[in-house]
Amino acid sequence: MEKKSKIIRYLFLVFGLLIFIIYFAPVIGRILNIANLLGMAVGIVLIIVFVFYNKFAVVIKRLSSKKFGKCIIGVFLVFVITFVAVFSVTLFSVIRSSGYTAKNETTVIVLGCRVFGTEPSRELQKRCDAAFEYLEKNTEAVAILTGGKGDDEDISEAQCLFNLLKEKGIDKNRLYIEDKSTTTDENIKFAKEIIDQNNLSTDVAIVTTAYNQKRAAMTAEKYSLNASSIPAYSGFWSIPTYFTREVFAVWEIYLFK
Repeated sequence: MEKKSKIIRYLFLVFGLLIFIIYFAPVIGRILNIANLLGMAVGIVLIIVFVFYNKFAVVIKRLSSKKFGKCIIGVFLVFVITFVAVFSVTLFSVIRSSGYTAKNETTVIVLGCRVFGTEPSRELQKRCDAAFEYLEKNTEAVAILTGGKGDDEDISEAQCLFNLLKEKGIDKNRLYIEDKSTTTDENIKFAKEIIDQNNLSTDVAIVTTAYNQKRAAMTAEKYSLNASSIPAYSGFWSIPTYFTREVFAVWEIYLFK
């Protein structure tokens, strides 16, 4: 029994360190969001459980010996199991939606991402590359480039995309700039206005990072657009953080749309 308890205790340490490192790594690359904070918090909690394992074991033993204590433990377990189950189902849906489904759509919407000064972030460059590859193969297609200018950006995200694609040889007449949006919802809402104004096809191919495709498709449906996906792929080290963040973003749409 003592050996089993020791193994369980060290499992808390191993998983705590692993989770903390996974979610801390993107911080080094200037990525910090609710997913990082939650992941690191979970890791720290598991490490704390390891440090004070014996004390936690005594408290749980005392609680389980009383009816009220059993109720508290039961409610906590139900909450944890429910959260994990709903989180897992949503995560699976986000992952399943992250693949390439575009065919020969003539309207492309490129979602913006951060710009450092006038230079694209890694994520924005990836999206630009994916858009260029599609536009080069589908010469009938036009692209709506989205994204406004943040306080710490010298040009808008849309303008940065325009500059990059023009440098790559895409005719500027195939590019529309939408430079007022600050969110994914606004990206697509304002892109829809451009589509309506220019009589473009509402069958659209959305270029964004793979983890963002589920939310983009949900938002496109909200604005009566039939969306397929052209995913750009982020670095392996940032995958857990971004996919975790998208779970909460998808929940927000379900709850408040």
